[in-house]
Amino acid sequence: MKALQYSALALGVVSAIAAAESNNDSTEVETMVITANRFEQTEASVLAATNIITRDDIDKLQAQSTTDVLKTLPGIEISQNGGRGQLATLFVRGHESRHVLVLVDGFRLVGSVTNAVDFNQVPLAQVERIEYIRGARASVHGSEAIAGVINIVTKSEFGDESKRVEIGAGSQGSFNTQVAANIAVGDKGQLKLAGGKEQTDGYNVHPVPGENDGDEHGFESTNATIAYEYQFNQRWSAYAVGRWYENFVQYDTDTSWEPVPTPRLTNSWLENSTLNANVEYRGNNWDSTFLAGYTRQKSKSAAEGFYPDGNDIEVEQTNLAWQNSIYLNEEWTLAGGLDWRQEKLPVYYSSSFENKDRKNTGVYAVALFERSRFTSELSARYDDDKIYGGHETWNVGLGYLLTDSIQVTASGGTAFKAPNFSQLYNDGFPNPNLNPEESKNIEFGANGEYSNLNWRIAAYESKIDELINCPFQIACSNIEGESRLRGLELETGFATWDVDHSIVLEFRDPQDSKGEQLVRRAKQVFKWRGEYAYQQWLFGANALYQSDRPDYDWSTASDVVLDSYATLDLTAAYKFTPKFVLEGKLGNVFNEEYQTAIGYPALGRSFFVSGRYEF
Repeated sequence: MKALQYSALALGVVSAIAAAESNNDSTEVETMVITANRFEQTEASVLAATNIITRDDIDKLQAQSTTDVLKTLPGIEISQNGGRGQLATLFVRGHESRHVLVLVDGFRLVGSVTNAVDFNQVPLAQVERIEYIRGARASVHGSEAIAGVINIVTKSEFGDESKRVEIGAGSQGSFNTQVAANIAVGDKGQLKLAGGKEQTDGYNVHPVPGENDGDEHGFESTNATIAYEYQFNQRWSAYAVGRWYENFVQYDTDTSWEPVPTPRLTNSWLENSTLNANVEYRGNNWDSTFLAGYTRQKSKSAAEGFYPDGNDIEVEQTNLAWQNSIYLNEEWTLAGGLDWRQEKLPVYYSSSFENKDRKNTGVYAVALFERSRFTSELSARYDDDKIYGGHETWNVGLGYLLTDSIQVTASGGTAFKAPNFSQLYNDGFPNPNLNPEESKNIEFGANGEYSNLNWRIAAYESKIDELINCPFQIACSNIEGESRLRGLELETGFATWDVDHSIVLEFRDPQDSKGEQLVRRAKQVFKWRGEYAYQQWLFGANALYQSDRPDYDWSTASDVVLDSYATLDLTAAYKFTPKFVLEGKLGNVFNEEYQTAIGYPALGRSFFVSGRYEF
């Protein structure tokens, strides 16, 4: 219970200092919101490896989905069952997709039923920036943050009155239109309106010769956002956002267990409604925020000749959070807060899941110390869950500036992943006594800048115990032994002549408890992004290489190897006026044939052309 005691002590300090807050104005320092410790701090003071992707970065990539953005980042591998709209999951530093915490505006995406987060749930048109933190952060965020945290931010900066319209079309019958507007309401208010429609005819994402020849698996998505921010005065502000989207996707249901396996065309619908709000106080040396969020997600799938009437699932998630940060002086920052979350399954096609719910309460504390060349941070958290009970996590990080431009870092800590509803209450094979998966993590790194060159190198190791195994998706249990994931990653950015480069090199050794390479995880990865600007033109290129990876073919009940592959994407944009830009993207230029999941070929050569007008 030490973590709980430390957290309660920090919260007490928060309250005491708030009551006796100094009237002296603190020195204004340029900061950016960082997900690492859940409070504003300078990017240089964040010891964890961090990447910030802005709206401008997204536009330059000409990304059509969130996965298009994420796959360019260090440590991330994408496994996708086909093309646009199909199930897409990710691995970070070789970790399971369920070991990555994905947030939207600080609240976790609905993922209480299954292991993976489907990134089709996040319409890219609503995204203003993405904050990506590598390494264990469970001592701040709780369950799932073993390998890292991805926070997808939809809030616009106050005072931003930009408006944009974008329309595009491309191969496979793709069409996309998006509209967004930030509108000033008086001197203290700002309204944001956004919406869009996307669709594609798709292609046969799971071809079975002689069975589903000529099939196309399409995708369609509609989204809308309305947000309002009000600045009462220099200290108090309030913000509320409502988001809605509806996705429709087609795929073939796997029936490999049948005597005569036959692909069954499946239509799937997903509707998500979210309402988030917060009230924020910014003092001279104390910031405090209260947040509340509610999400309801409904989905239905209907497979021809299998379950034609479909199965209905409805999930509800409610979040409350109180976050505080105290700037004691130029050296010390303390933070702490409370989290409360309820997950409910009021409707599920299986009676063993229906009306299930669980509540989780978490309390955490963070201490950040900066003096001259030395930086340290300590965080601790205690989670109390209705199902699995209490769990403590901690993390410590150290940083030292060897020179004015080179820093070395070291960190270590613990993290965990709580079992989900599917693992706890599977039909006919429930196991409500499953333990959380636990990890011990350590990392050493260095980063620096020289002239127009910036770089970061990191070596890490993560050991995971109590892994949950569900053979054939039933009878889940904790298994003995440790999975061990080691790796070395290097990222760098530099310019040669007029070309800007960013390069990622990764060498990994992701092993399960038997010492075998984990499925769908590569040992070597290379990524390169190049940009060249000439007058009104901007040219870009993205190259990706992944070495071979093991997988398991359920249709033949055999181990297989996914071949290594390399792809190249090209982009070009021409700015006719400061407000109007015409863009074009050619994906998989050399029409590389590859798979990131066995039986699901990736999209071949494709193109997309769009125009964007800002006013």
